[in-house]
Amino acid sequence: MPFSWWNKIRFRVLLAGLGLTILPLYLLGAYHLRTLRADLIETTTTQNIKVVEEVASSVRLATVSVAEQMKLVATTYCETLLTSRPEEQERILYSLLKQVPVLEEVSVTNREGRELTRVSRRRVITSADLVNMREQSVWNTAISNQMAFGTPAPGVDGRPLLAVAVPIPARKATEPVGVLWGEVSLRGVMDHVMALISLQRATFYVVDRQGKLIGHPDFSPVLLREDLSNYPAVQQILSNNPGKQAIPLQYSVSDGREMLGAGKVVEGLGWVTLVEVPMDEALLRLKQHTSRLSLFLLLVIALVSIGGYKAAEQFTAPITRLSRAAAAVGRGMLDVTVPEKSTTEIGLLERSFNTMVRQLAEKARMEEAIRRAEKMAAVGQLAASVAHEINNPLATLAAYAEDLADRGREEGWDYLIQSGILEQYLEVVRSQVERCKLITRRLLDFARPSLGETGPADVLAVVKETVALVHYAFHKKGVALNWEASFISPFPMAKIDSSELQQVIFNLLQNSLDATPAGGRVIIDLFQEAGKIVIRISDTGTGIPAEYLSRATEPFFTTKPPDQGTGLGLTICHHIVTKAGGSLTISSKTGRGTTVSVFLPLAATGENMTAGEEKQ
Repeated sequence: MPFSWWNKIRFRVLLAGLGLTILPLYLLGAYHLRTLRADLIETTTTQNIKVVEEVASSVRLATVSVAEQMKLVATTYCETLLTSRPEEQERILYSLLKQVPVLEEVSVTNREGRELTRVSRRRVITSADLVNMREQSVWNTAISNQMAFGTPAPGVDGRPLLAVAVPIPARKATEPVGVLWGEVSLRGVMDHVMALISLQRATFYVVDRQGKLIGHPDFSPVLLREDLSNYPAVQQILSNNPGKQAIPLQYSVSDGREMLGAGKVVEGLGWVTLVEVPMDEALLRLKQHTSRLSLFLLLVIALVSIGGYKAAEQFTAPITRLSRAAAAVGRGMLDVTVPEKSTTEIGLLERSFNTMVRQLAEKARMEEAIRRAEKMAAVGQLAASVAHEINNPLATLAAYAEDLADRGREEGWDYLIQSGILEQYLEVVRSQVERCKLITRRLLDFARPSLGETGPADVLAVVKETVALVHYAFHKKGVALNWEASFISPFPMAKIDSSELQQVIFNLLQNSLDATPAGGRVIIDLFQEAGKIVIRISDTGTGIPAEYLSRATEPFFTTKPPDQGTGLGLTICHHIVTKAGGSLTISSKTGRGTTVSVFLPLAATGENMTAGEEKQ
């Protein structure tokens, strides 16, 4: 049995060296990268939790500190805020705006909810701008002697503002005498938060209870009131951790990116704070390590390959003489042999080579016999076609002879000779005789076929023998020949003569070989279908044009050059198969190959014996 590439010493030495060197390095590198990935994810998650704790704490501290400043003013002045002149009230309120930069507007309301005075950082307030706050839930909470925070809402310029209300206590009574109302710029709060924390590669979000974005490093989505209520991280935070603890998160966003994050609910406000880092950025060091490890492995593979190849050459030197002998056989010298001296694998190869050469020589003789048998098998079809072909020149000869005799009697033979008409007629006669000679010469090239029997035929054995006959021709041209039989045990017999079946398969394989260029493939499939034995031969050759496909089995019709085919191969195959009660179909696409399917009837039950072969 010929050695496969795996059994070649050079490849084994080379692959063994590569395996023993690369595999441990690869496993060690994979373990290192896996450990590094886990460490990077854990470190990033820890950083995210720390940052989100800082963000939530800073947001709460910034808002609560505003309320505490307002409460300090309210407690300091008490009823004075309500009873002072408007000018004094404005002075106190402007002083509060100056002390708290994030406050946009602040106003004083009495117990009935009516605004007495309001001042703004960005606009002039008139008496027409004063409203009644009694309908505001935040005001109602504050008038009941509690500090209150509202829901963020866009101001006149679109920026989100947070309403803050603190009660104005009475000096001698327990009930508040009014409410100090303020509107806090959340952008100012978020700018203050960003100044306090270090985000590095992380991005933070602050979302109110309605899911609206109120804090982000990029303020444009905040102005657009982007809705993040369906954002997976926000939903996880609200569903998994409504309490005080920060939780780690890992999720995918709409564009498919994977994120590492952490989230927390701001205590007292109910807002969601989220910090996230793209997984790609978190694993940036992993990518760098992977690239370096890949380059290192490639370098090791190159060095081991060079060293292994050099070492393998020392083992494969004896194969050189076998290669030279094989090249001589490839040139047609089938009398070449090599000395059988070695007792190792090389010795086995030498013996196999000599056996192969003897088999090739025998196959060459058998192929020549098959070619002669093919010509003999075509004589029946040829004789029928010759009868039709030879009638045409004979009819022409008869017509010209009759016409020449009539003109000789009427015009005279001397005139016909002198005018050259006789010579013209004789030239036509000569050409038609040559045509008849050519047709009869074709007939003499073939022998009358034997009648043969109607089977049964061992299809597996016939296919195997025929493949052995043509194997060298396929190998020489560089065309792969594979065959496969369905796993039926025993494989059924066909009702056809074995020699005729071999002639059919041989002709079909020869046609496929002629049509398939080097590097192509021919496949034989054997199986049983609908009570028939099917032999399907497919190739990857040039194919048959659609306009010629219906004429493929006509006698003497061929698309091959004149010196490469008689046009009888498929005709003979079709005749043999139909005579046996079967059928032959052809399908083809130009440039993609041809498939010929032979359907043969099963032999009678008493004749159907085991073919003695299994799936190849």
